[in-house]
Amino acid sequence: LCDENGPRGGTDKRCRVDIALVRRGRVFVEHLSGDVLAAVDHAARRGARAVERIVKRRIERRRGDPARDARFPS
Repeated sequence: LCDENGPRGGTDKRCRVDIALVRRGRVFVEHLSGDVLAAVDHAARRGARAVERIVKRRIERRRGDPARDARFPS
């Protein structure tokens, strides 16, 4: 979290979120808002959506690979 403009006010509260995923790299999101809670909420939601997309892709790839299914039966 940081305050871009200091005491001058305005849309200047920045929230940066860096999410490290095992074997999937990193997800980096940020949001700028006039309210610190809104900035945190929006950045957290964007991060959650990004992680959800990555997990869904991983599941779809596993289901679509018959060779992997033969090696790793459920």
